[in-house]
Amino acid sequence: MLSYISQVPGNSTRIMSEQQTEAAIAAKNAKLNPVSAFSDSESSTQDELIKVCFSHPSEPRDADEKDSMGENPIPKETSVSSMPSSVSSYRSDGSVIKLSVTSTSREGRAMQRWDRCPDTDRLIRLTTGCVPITNDGRIMFCSSAKKKEWILPKGGWELDEEMEVSATREAYEEAGVLGVLGPKLSDLTYETRKEKLRRMGSSSTSTGTKVPKSPPGQHALVRVSFFPLYISDVLEDWPESGRTRKVLSIEEALETIQRQELRDIISEVRDKKLHIFNRKKPVRSGVYEKSSEVGVKA
Repeated sequence: MLSYISQVPGNSTRIMSEQQTEAAIAAKNAKLNPVSAFSDSESSTQDELIKVCFSHPSEPRDADEKDSMGENPIPKETSVSSMPSSVSSYRSDGSVIKLSVTSTSREGRAMQRWDRCPDTDRLIRLTTGCVPITNDGRIMFCSSAKKKEWILPKGGWELDEEMEVSATREAYEEAGVLGVLGPKLSDLTYETRKEKLRRMGSSSTSTGTKVPKSPPGQHALVRVSFFPLYISDVLEDWPESGRTRKVLSIEEALETIQRQELRDIISEVRDKKLHIFNRKKPVRSGVYEKSSEVGVKA
């Protein structure tokens, strides 16, 4: 039987059997491309999602780039099997956010941004995410990687990214959507589930076992910065395409979504009427002006 050396915490090593190595690889692959716990009938279809996209923004071209009907056209090699190297979302001013097309999501926390709570000195993991909004004022969710629940796409904000880039990358990787960002929503800081259990002093099991304080270097808090994302493209293939997607009205979402931090963000979108539009007045970014008539949905 083959065996392998694996590095473990504390600079020690252990021998992994071939079966253990295969199990570790399978676990990693499952993390990179989680499988939805929802059935197809419980999720929105690709066709349903495409119908609720906003019109596509016009991407600026280089001055010397013309289409086939323009002056000095630039010939382009095309291939049926070729894949684009990047896709685009947009800031609210219409500027382009280029996202690399990948088969897997970013992994690891070597580039993760951190902060500390000024009152308790607890470590805070900084994250970003998007609230994908459809042209009829609803919100699109993606399935959780671990549970049968609908969530908003979010993840770690990394050192080599601007906040807006990180947010749109998470929407691309987890939910397979592109679009135009709206104004940043209020930052939310909350305890991790493990930290909450530690603070309560016991585990969620019935054993009554005490949970120790957070180990040094382990984050206890998460701070998330969300942006509305007005959907212009719904991709059929994306890094975590094992997830499924679901469109819900804000009222349905507040009744369905379990996590309080997500409910708070959905409530802010509702209270600020960021889902309400007058679709007769397109704006430069390709989305639509907010309706001045309170309560009027597109």
